Amino acid sequence: MGPENLLDKIPLGNVALYRNNAKIRTLFMDILGIRNANWTDYQDALLQLKRRQTFPPDLERKVVELYELLNSSRISGEDWLDIKSTFENERLVYAPRGPFWFAPSQCLWDSPVPVPGRTVLHPFYSETLAPFFQNRLGISPAAIGTLVEGLHILAQGQPSLHAIRRMIEAVNIMDPTREDLSSLEGVNFLPIRYQTGPASSVMRFQSCRSNFSIIDRARLADIFRPYTGFLDFSSEEVQNLAPFLQALDLSNKYLFRLCTEETACSDNGLLDVVLTERFRNRAYHLLR
Repeated sequence: MGPENLLDKIPLGNVALYRNNAKIRTLFMDILGIRNANWTDYQDALLQLKRRQTFPPDLERKVVELYELLNSSRISGEDWLDIKSTFENERLVYAPRGPFWFAPSQCLWDSPVPVPGRTVLHPFYSETLAPFFQNRLGISPAAIGTLVEGLHILAQGQPSLHAIRRMIEAVNIMDPTREDLSSLEGVNFLPIRYQTGPASSVMRFQSCRSNFSIIDRARLADIFRPYTGFLDFSSEEVQNLAPFLQALDLSNKYLFRLCTEETACSDNGLLDVVLTERFRNRAYHLLR
């Protein structure tokens, strides 16, 4: 017995002439030693599909069926280790985009952003196969360490500002700790924008150790923009990125910490509590 039109072997038990004939069943199974299909046949079928010079038009359907058959088969823990090793060495995880076949270590089940060097499977496979990919093959969703690694890889090339910003935002959502981001201290991944003229600027990727400021007060940023580089996020975005920036220990880069306020008034003035409270309320609403 076995699935039809999926293996390179003929499932004799599916032939109507043989299906209900006990004598023929005894001949095939007991005398000739013809067994039912098992996980080794499904794995071999995947290997054959991968090694074909041209892909059949129903390749995706066949791959999904073979994965489902493997997942539903009774397989020992030791055999699952062999299967996982074969999937890794032979790259038997299929994703319908080039180069099409991947090792489990090259895959993620899900990710909020694309990760360099990894293929995300969830867009291609339903949740019913999640146990097969995650529990059997060890393909997990993107963890914070995976995204931090992605930032490292992006910084080594010529990344787009959009890709870096998306990765930073994805890490931020995971509420990182200082330990999570410690490896990024010397990496040039932070987008820093410098004003080069009244209506022109240049953006450079720099590290946490570089000399730059973070916009937390829009009006202060307008004053100091010609004199220093700024992290290329608005004051509203900076507020949302608080977990990420705190984990990088960048609180000393905020403008309000870098600026010193001075007054021309003498020390002989009197405190007007009412006016002071009105001023604080108005300043609060202006700077929100």
